[in-house]
Order: sequence, then structure tokens, then C-alpha cells
Amino acid sequence: MPERHHAASRAAPATSTATTTAPSEPPAAPADASDHEGWRRYWHACGCSWRREPEISAARQRQLASQRKQRVDSERGVYPFKNIEPALTRADLEWLLATHEDGLGPVDWSDEQQRERTGLDLRGAILIGEDLSGLPLAGLLGGLTEDSWRNATAAQLDAARLHLEQADLSEAQLQGAVLEGAHLEAARLHRVRLEHANLRFARLEGAYLAEVQAQGASFVGAKLDAAILENARLEGVALRSASLSGAHLEGAHLEGAHLGEAHLAGKRLADDAAALARIRRWRTDIADELSGACLNGVFFDNLTSLDDAIVGDETYGGVSLADVRWGGANLAVVDWSLLRVLGDEREALAEEWHPGKAKDGPARLAELRTVVRANRQMAVELRNQGLNEDADRFAYRAQVVQRLVLRGQALWLPGPWHHHLGTRIQKFGSYVFSLFLDGLAGYGYKPGRSLVLYLAVLSISAVIYYILGQNTVPHMSVINAIALSFNAFHGRGFLPSTIIPGDPTTIVAVIEGLAGLIIEISFIATFTQRFFAR
Repeated sequence: MPERHHAASRAAPATSTATTTAPSEPPAAPADASDHEGWRRYWHACGCSWRREPEISAARQRQLASQRKQRVDSERGVYPFKNIEPALTRADLEWLLATHEDGLGPVDWSDEQQRERTGLDLRGAILIGEDLSGLPLAGLLGGLTEDSWRNATAAQLDAARLHLEQADLSEAQLQGAVLEGAHLEAARLHRVRLEHANLRFARLEGAYLAEVQAQGASFVGAKLDAAILENARLEGVALRSASLSGAHLEGAHLEGAHLGEAHLAGKRLADDAAALARIRRWRTDIADELSGACLNGVFFDNLTSLDDAIVGDETYGGVSLADVRWGGANLAVVDWSLLRVLGDEREALAEEWHPGKAKDGPARLAELRTVVRANRQMAVELRNQGLNEDADRFAYRAQVVQRLVLRGQALWLPGPWHHHLGTRIQKFGSYVFSLFLDGLAGYGYKPGRSLVLYLAVLSISAVIYYILGQNTVPHMSVINAIALSFNAFHGRGFLPSTIIPGDPTTIVAVIEGLAGLIIEISFIATFTQRFFAR
């Protein structure tokens, strides 16, 4: 026991997580290994507040010490704790950290002089499902470094991967850790410190990384599908070529982040059977098809790089972008034509939150209002950067969804139908008029519709005039029917002496003239909106 006390006391000064100073005379360790609360108090008194498990046996200490001295051979996939039996536990890691580097203890990242130290070498170790929360694991080696990765074979890469599937790493310190290619599927990394960590090509599908601190970390090529990164601090993070389908980044800070060629659109996991089988082993609730990433409320700035980021997919949907703070991020480097409909809209139009749980009217109405806001925000931001065609498309979608809001206000107001009857009728009337404006000119964003309607009214009316003119002498010619249609449409060519009450031709002409007046007004408004009202 004195040897264990000595190791604990030597480790205390090396970690910033210690909350007390180790006394000169260590307290007595609990006699019962099952007294977990007693061990917590003991380690706290020793200055190792991150420890909580009973001390491992002397035999296990000798085994781990022997393994730690084993020579690493990356070419053959030989690492100190790969395939160790029994598998490593939290208690083992606590002892390894306390005795790391001859008792110097874990790397203290807050001390800049210690950032050159190397943490525990856990390459190839199996820690599936382990509770490692709060452990000081800064500088951890859990995969090959970039130089070794480029020259390694697939077998060598697999041999070095650290397995942390479903592990709980909440509030652990992993600053500067090398987790390249590590398995972290469905792992819990709530409030983990990952500053400047290397997670290139790590597998983080379904992982929980809410409020993670990962400034300056690298997630290049990482698989973050269906991961939760809400309110994460990701300033300066490298996410190039990362996959973020179905990921939730609400409120995340991505100032200065690099998302070049990142896949943010929805996708079908079933297209990669091996990947789906791997993910389903740890997260059976993940669907075959994932929607686009949710970026609602995300913070960007002018240093954020979005070059060639994939934001939309016609089949599986695109990103959600309500309330994004763009901060001057360059949007011209993104192909917005891929994003036909915002992910916010696809989600709002779904009638269920998830299978078996239907949305009520007020909830759907609130989501539709969010969609209107998101489309208008995108239109403004894109227009400010000179991307007028893309801006028009989002502005048009805002009008379309606003029409659905009007219908929802007519149908989903609380209370019986006869309550607020006047309001319901007014909203429904506005809905019908909005529908008419859409069909007529696409709210001013689709002037071609007015032209098509103009030609259709002229042509149909001319055909009617020609048919009616066959009952007169002389018969009306095709040219005269077209001329009559043109004059009637534009309201010219009819004098009181030419109007015969009850005459079918006169009735058709009056109707055509009224339609012409409406279409002309719409066309002028469309022209003004399209070219001058920006």
C-alpha cells in the first residue's frame, strides 16, 4: 500500500484537475474494494480528484507495467495494450495515468511546457463502453500520426485504431490527443476538451459531442453522420471532406472553420452496407436515410471556408439554415443550386416528429414560420453577396411556405371551428389570393408564367372567335380571329356601336379583356420586382 500512496502523491502536481494539495502523510486507503465512495474521498485527499476506482491489484500493476515497456512495432501492429487480457478498464487507466512517465503523471495541457509530452499510448486498445468521464487524457496516442498514416497499409491502420465505441468520455481532457481513425461510434463526449486534437478519419457516427471544446482540432475526413454537436466550440476546426449528414450543430461556433468539400446534405447509409452494419452495431436507431445537417443558429465569420461544401441533395434533402449568423462567410464558393429546398422545410412538411408521434397543428405552424424566416434570411444574405438568382429562388420558397402558414392559420387556430370565424375566413381568403399570385407570376419571381398565360389566353380566345365566326357571313378568317383576340385582350378595338348585348363574341371579348387587364397588371408588377426592386 505505501507504494500506491507514493504514486498517487507524485501524480498530484501534474494535473490541473486536482482540487486539493496532497498531504505530506497520505490518508489510509479503504480496506474494502467495493467501497467506491470511500475510494473517491481517498483519491480526492491524495490530490487526484479524477480518480474514483479502487486501486488495481499488485499483479495487475505488474502486468500493465510490463506491457507499457513493450517495444512498439507499427509495421506489425504491435502496441503496448493491444489485445491485452483482460481488457483495460477505467481502474487500469487511472493507475497508468498516475504512474505515467515514472510517476510524473498525466499531461497537464494548461502548462504550455508540458504540451510536448506524450500521453498514454493506447493504440489498438479496446475500451468499448467504458466510463472514462473526467479523465486527464491530454496527449493520448490512439492512432497513427499523419505521416505514418500516409504510408501505412489498411491492416496497419486497423491495428492502431483505438476502440471507444459507446464509451463515456464526458468532460475528459483530450487536448492534443491523436485519435486518427479511432472508433468512437455512439460515444459520449459531452463537454470534452479536444483542443488541437487529431481526429482525422475518426468514426464518430451517432456520437454525442454537445458543448465540446475542440478549437483548432482536425476532423478531416471524419465520419460525423447523425452526431450531436449542439453548442460545440469548433473555431478553426478542420472539417474538410468530413461527412455530417444528419448531424445537429445548432448553436455551434464555426468561426474560422474549414468545411471545404464537407458533405452536409442528406444521404442513404444503406448504399454502404459495411458502414451501415458497423454503425447499427452501436446505434440501432439510426435510419437508413439521413437528412441534411442542421446548422440552425450556427456562427460563421469571414474566415470560415465553405469551398465546394455539399449542401443539398434532391433525393435526401439539404441543410437546415434558420437563424445562421453568416458573419461575412463567402457563399459564392458553394453550389446553391444543389439546395432546392431547405432542410427546415422538409422537416416542417413531415407530419410526424418520428414514426408514431404525429405533430399537432400549432407545432406545424411554428415550424412553417421558421421555414419562412430561414428562406428570407438566405435570400437577403445571398443577394448581399451578388448571388441574385439563388436569392430569388429562396425568396420564392419563402412566399410559397408563407402561403402554407396562411392556410395553417385558417385551419389550426385553437378552439372550435366557429371560434375566430372572421379570422379564419380572412386567412383562407389570403391563402387563395396567394395561390392565384403564385400561378399568375410566381410572386414576381417567375415572369415566364405570365407570358405563358398571356399566350394561352390569346390563343384560346382566338380559337373561340374563329369557331363563333363560322356562323356569320362572311366567315371570320384565322387572321381576323387572332386580331380580335389581341384587341380584346388589350382593351382596344371595341366601340359602343360594335357591342351587341347577348352576342357570344361580345361576352367572350369582355371576359378576355378583364383577364388581359389582370395579366397586364401582374406582368408590370413582375417586371418591376424582377429588375428594379432588389
